[in-house]
Amino acid sequence: MLAKLMKQARLLIILIWGLVFGIGVDSHLLAQSETAYSITWNHSGTKLAVGYNTGQVQILDTASGQVQQTFQFPGVPVDVEWSPTDPHILAVTATDPGRVQFVVQVLNVATNQTIMMVEGAETIDSIAWSPDGNYLAGAKGFLASGFGIRYISIWQVSTGVEIKIIPFKEEDVTSIAWSPDGGRIAGGSTDMNITIWDVNTGNPIRTLAGHNDVVWAVAWSPDGSKIASSSGVFDRAVRIWDAATGQNIVTFTNFIVSDLSWSSNNRYIVAAGTDDWIPIWDVNAGQLLDTINSDRPIRTVAWSPDGAKIAYAREGTDSVTIIPAPTTISSPILFASSRDGNWELYTVQPDGSSPTRLTNHPATDTAPAWSPDRSQIAFTSERDGSKDIYTMNADW
Repeated sequence: MLAKLMKQARLLIILIWGLVFGIGVDSHLLAQSETAYSITWNHSGTKLAVGYNTGQVQILDTASGQVQQTFQFPGVPVDVEWSPTDPHILAVTATDPGRVQFVVQVLNVATNQTIMMVEGAETIDSIAWSPDGNYLAGAKGFLASGFGIRYISIWQVSTGVEIKIIPFKEEDVTSIAWSPDGGRIAGGSTDMNITIWDVNTGNPIRTLAGHNDVVWAVAWSPDGSKIASSSGVFDRAVRIWDAATGQNIVTFTNFIVSDLSWSSNNRYIVAAGTDDWIPIWDVNAGQLLDTINSDRPIRTVAWSPDGAKIAYAREGTDSVTIIPAPTTISSPILFASSRDGNWELYTVQPDGSSPTRLTNHPATDTAPAWSPDRSQIAFTSERDGSKDIYTMNADW
């Protein structure tokens, strides 16, 4: 997710500059009394975890919208992240900026048991799971004093043992994200760059340069081919990078974005920021696709794993809103049909538009099913003489 406490500290500096030098400050940037800093879906889409500036983390049932559990932390839970493999395992990092102290805790919300807990005299504003759910990374650094060791710690969740340290420069890493293939970690920094590290060696692979302000959020696309990043008030840009080459392939400007979330099909980005609406961009087309209106700024946002819903939290409220993803970008309906004289696979949009044939083979192709992230399709076919299971990429 993002380093929200660091954002608040920087906004305090901007506010002081405004008082001394007469620089205007957007009041929407200043946190209200009750604000959600982080929101995340579990991988099955049945629960939401929400971290509030009051120190609470609430677990919501996404079907009923009811709060199932509430956990209280000594600091502000600036980042909450569900395990990518277990729908009941939740990691939380809570930071007390006044005391420069953190706690990272991994909980089983089904049993109320603590699996791992790490405390220290630094700040950790961003955490990220390895794709196999065995490891957790956290970006460490002294925030209040501006001095201290900056590095990314990687813990083995089952034991709580710190198994690796990835050092970085004197700048703070504000947000980290683990690549879907498990081999890389991307981190946005106060030096206005994104660094990609090799997890095994701890060495930097490449630096993505192009932002003109602090990078507040980084997010890998579900297939790992792209990285999205956003930066602050002096840049107002969301950039999409080719993860393999480091090329900046798309830039969306004039938005101050604090949180980013990809759709499950790797094509769309939804963002939260200082405006009273949520932008949704089509990365492939390089344009704004749709907007979701709100009566106040949106602090954090998350797309559901199946791509069908978007959850967000408005600044200054303790409520979470779950809405259907706009029909123009919802996952198409997958089906098999013999409408063209042979059994083939097709998709159609929920409104019945844009029927598309996916296969074209004289054998019978039937029983299609989406993978959980909607990136692949499994189906049965007799194309090799017997009925077997095949998979294909879902390029929709």
